[in-house]
Amino acid sequence: MAAHGQLNAPNVIADDITGMLLQLVNTIRLREPACDILDAPNYGKGSLRAMRMEVHVHGNVFLGRGVRLSQVELALKPWLEYLDVETIAEAHSLEREEPGLQFDTRERTVNICWTGEVGRNFHAQLGQAFQNLGSLTEYASEVEVTYYPENGEDEFHQMFVGPTPEAIHEFRRQCVTEDISAMLSRHLGKAEVEQVSALVNQLFDQDWATRKITGEHSLSSSTVIPLHPRNKHLH
Repeated sequence: MAAHGQLNAPNVIADDITGMLLQLVNTIRLREPACDILDAPNYGKGSLRAMRMEVHVHGNVFLGRGVRLSQVELALKPWLEYLDVETIAEAHSLEREEPGLQFDTRERTVNICWTGEVGRNFHAQLGQAFQNLGSLTEYASEVEVTYYPENGEDEFHQMFVGPTPEAIHEFRRQCVTEDISAMLSRHLGKAEVEQVSALVNQLFDQDWATRKITGEHSLSSSTVIPLHPRNKHLH
């Protein structure tokens, strides 16, 4: 009966989750150096990165008013040059059913659903392209990048693109809060979920305050968070 009673003690569960969140933040400090977006994932010497591999890039980037196709293609030039093409219309996906890169003038978005075969330098070129694209955006958004090595585990990355570092920070806060709330709401009551969400917001506030002190808040308009493939989704 004692075990059954413990399963129905949401405050204890919430406190445990709070402790885990604090431990996690103390370990990674909820921040990544802005230059990480230019670094290829580290596989070590003799890595599969030296070989060609398949990658899938997926997401929607929201542009500001008046942004023209020519501006978008100039921003994405590092990516286009890597593919040896001049326009996004020429950046075809390996998968025929995928649209590739599309500029939607009505919705003011760059819609990306593209698969290609790439080498070790692709990640840096993609990162630079998104860095350039950030100044043309109105809102922060997320682009998912997944590498598929032939003889290794899939590698998933979240790449956030936005007009300012603060916009990206707030977008990340929203994503994390929504994901955690959705996960916990299946197990805890509203009050306990709000308790954890309040802690997450507090930690993001602390992180932003630290960034302002160190000057990291003004370094980049985009960032990348590499995740282990098993952490791609919260369950």
